[in-house]
This record gives sequence, C-alpha cells and structure tokens, in this order.
Amino acid sequence: MLKTIEMKKSEMIDMYVYCSAYKADPSHTKNIKYCVTFAKKKLEPDATSLIETYKATEEYNNYENERTEIVIKYAEKDENGNPIEIQSGVYKINKEVIDDAKAEIAALEVTNKALIDERQKDLAELDEKLKEKMEIELEVLDYNTIPEDVDEEFLRVMFPIIIKE
Repeated sequence: MLKTIEMKKSEMIDMYVYCSAYKADPSHTKNIKYCVTFAKKKLEPDATSLIETYKATEEYNNYENERTEIVIKYAEKDENGNPIEIQSGVYKINKEVIDDAKAEIAALEVTNKALIDERQKDLAELDEKLKEKMEIELEVLDYNTIPEDVDEEFLRVMFPIIIKE
C-alpha cells in the first residue's frame, strides 16, 4: 500500500543507504523485500543528488590526504612498521613528537584555510539541509508481517514506513 510519508532528509539518507546495502534475510517476506527495493528506487534520486552536492572537492580530499600523511608520519609504529590505529583513522602518537605533529598540521591548516572554511560552510549547510522535512510516497510495511528476529537496525531505519494497525 502506498502512503505519503513525512521524514527528515537525514532519515531519507539513512533509509537509502540501508536499502542499498540490504541483503535479504531468509525469514523476510516478499513484502519486506519489495518495500525495501521500492524505497531504494524511490529515494535514490533525492539521496544521490544530496550526497553529490555536498561531496568533498578533490582539493579538499588532497588536503585531508596530506593531513593524514603527517599524522601517520608521527604515529607510533608496530613491530612491522605500521602505524598503530586506536580506532579507524585515529592513530596513536608518541608524546615526544606530538608537538611536532601539531605544528606541522597547524602549518598545513594555515596554507589551506580557505579550503577548510569552505568545507566547514558546506557541512554546516548540509547539516541544516538534513534537518529539513520532505514528503515522499513509499510502500508501507504492516508491523504484523515483520518477523520476530528482524534486527534493530532494520526497525530503526525503516520505522517511517512501518504501520501498526
């Protein structure tokens, strides 16, 4: 059943990304698979347009790569000479060289100030855009047809199209 759904653009992006990566669970009904596929197709133009509009420029990506190279240069290394990552993209830096790393990054930031300011402006604009509401017609899912073992992420992302009667 088609229904006009109001959602924030951030929810639309989440739903599109989830639907794009969706792998059907054997317990999912044809109706669930259809609704997910329908949502992906219906959200794709708006989602890809928004993503492309606020994608970082090649120049900004070059700046980020340079900044990452500096961080990796000063990062502590493991026994194989690889930088030690604390978490994805975050490296452990030895206390003795942290001031050198900060100084080199600060110099890079000064050189690229206009680029960084432009990117921050774009991201602030995107943040506001993601708060905007939109209406879109999507197939809805009856809550009673959703299997008990469905994951929480499915419920969180697909919530706007789940109806409980």
